[in-house]
Amino acid sequence: MDVSERDIRRLNNNLSIKAVVSRFYVDNDGDLMCEAWFPGKFSATHFGVFLRAWNRDTEGVHAAIQALLHGADAEEPTVRKPTTLRPVDDCRCFT
Repeated sequence: MDVSERDIRRLNNNLSIKAVVSRFYVDNDGDLMCEAWFPGKFSATHFGVFLRAWNRDTEGVHAAIQALLHGADAEEPTVRKPTTLRPVDDCRCFT
């Protein structure tokens, strides 16, 4: 199915509005892209906060893309309200 550039840009804007650590954009080929950057020195606690924010930023993206591609037949995307992020003590990360 062909999706208009306007629809892709609208989806991009909707995803970007609530993003905390992610950056959504449309590249030169018209592809919807998502990236994130973890700045500073690594610490398990800070990386846990970062991963939690990434998960919240990207939650529902698949459903939103499916809705764009398949219209009313796709499941309704759920958008969470922004919340306060807390450090995670149980983050098991590789260093």
